[in-house]
Amino acid sequence: MQSFKNVMKFLLIFFILTVVVFSISNAEVATRGGSNDQSQALIQQLGAERTRLTAENAKLKKQLKDIQSELDEIKQKSESTSKQLSAVKGQLNSKSELSNRLTESLENAKQKLNELIAKFKETALSLRNAEHESAQRAQEIARLERELNTCATNNVALSKLGFEVLENYENKGFWARAGQ
Repeated sequence: MQSFKNVMKFLLIFFILTVVVFSISNAEVATRGGSNDQSQALIQQLGAERTRLTAENAKLKKQLKDIQSELDEIKQKSESTSKQLSAVKGQLNSKSELSNRLTESLENAKQKLNELIAKFKETALSLRNAEHESAQRAQEIARLERELNTCATNNVALSKLGFEVLENYENKGFWARAGQ
């Protein structure tokens, strides 16, 4: 935008200079009889102005060339950036797809985890019930073992008593039997 303004300034100055030069040459032709010193001074002034404008023209051309090269460089950078942007967009799309797949996988894993937790709770409840039943059976077994030991002790005592009775019965004589 700045280079366009500079070019427009240059063209305006060039146009003004051209108009001035033509008007001076027309005035010179019309007033040929006028003073040469004034004409010479005016020609020198126009020559100086022309030199200055030529220098400014060269300067503006150099600025235009510099601006054009900057513009080309910016275009190249823009194309490079566009390519990078396309690559980044592609990566973003693939990352988004991966994120969606991972989110879906996470949801599936959460669902399976909830199912496992429910099964674990059920198993834990079954285990508590089995432990309770096992404790009751252990108490029942302990009670039955005490009863069995009591019975065994009683059987041993009865057995001794039976052997004593048999021994006393065997050792009885005729008279002891008859006395009964």
